[in-house]
Amino acid sequence: MKKQQKQLIALILALVVLAGGFLGLRYYNKRQEENSKEPQGETVLDIEDPLVRISYDLEGKQFEYDKVDDTWYYTPDHSLTLFQYRLQHIEEKSRLLTAKTVIPDVTDMAQYGLAEGYQTVTLETEAESYTIRIGSTNDITGDCYVCFPSDTTVYAVDYTFAAAFDLDVENIIDENASESTAEDTAESTTESTAENTAEDTTESTSEGVAD
Repeated sequence: MKKQQKQLIALILALVVLAGGFLGLRYYNKRQEENSKEPQGETVLDIEDPLVRISYDLEGKQFEYDKVDDTWYYTPDHSLTLFQYRLQHIEEKSRLLTAKTVIPDVTDMAQYGLAEGYQTVTLETEAESYTIRIGSTNDITGDCYVCFPSDTTVYAVDYTFAAAFDLDVENIIDENASESTAEDTAESTTESTAENTAEDTTESTSEGVAD
């Protein structure tokens, strides 16, 4: 009888240990999942409001895009149709940027490609404007260095941030849609001109008969 009681107690203790281990494992996995979703490192940019303008230079050229009613346009020419997902990707990469490494009080910005020849990116919301410089890439980690103007702190961030701005406008224009829009505009203009000409001719003929 005592032997059975001891076995029962041992079984209950084993179940308690197993239950505790199971709950502990669930808690650990949940924390790991939450941590994986949280940005790691110091926050460089945290723009809560939607962007309305993006501008940057690339190989000596300046590119600027503005958003009207949730649609992105090439600022110099709104008639062009753009691949919206590419501008949305730039916005996604820009609004929340975290640093993997922070290097304060830098005296030689040149070693990070931030003294000259850097790329300047300006991001604007309805209320705020943010300017950040993109320098060279770390050959070992692949991260790129960024800083704010007149700031001696350099941040190493994921290279995907710099890659987002490595696009010429030709890579963003949806040429097929733009050509279709141009053709529709030309057809509409031709039709309108033809109608106006026909009306003028009819009026002129009517006036001639009346005379």
